[in-house]
Amino acid sequence: MKVLSMLLLAGALTLSAVGAAPADDLIKTKGTVTSINKDAASITLKPKSGAAITVVMEDPDLLGRIREGEVGEVRYRVKNGVNSGVKLRRLVQGCE
Repeated sequence: MKVLSMLLLAGALTLSAVGAAPADDLIKTKGTVTSINKDAASITLKPKSGAAITVVMEDPDLLGRIREGEVGEVRYRVKNGVNSGVKLRRLVQGCE
């Protein structure tokens, strides 16, 4: 019985270690949308300060939520040197 319990515990720990990455490793950037490239599934935002950032969205359908010139927020993580976006939303005035 002890051996079975230890195996179950080891399996649970292994599964939790290889699970999805936590949401807290996401980088959040707010800025004005300067470019949307639907063919490349990418969006470029210019924050109030700093350089513009381009993010390739994992779900290209998210690009339909926002237009060039609007203020938005993108959440992404860096994968193999590419900014890989997982969330995108348009910000309304007062939420910036």
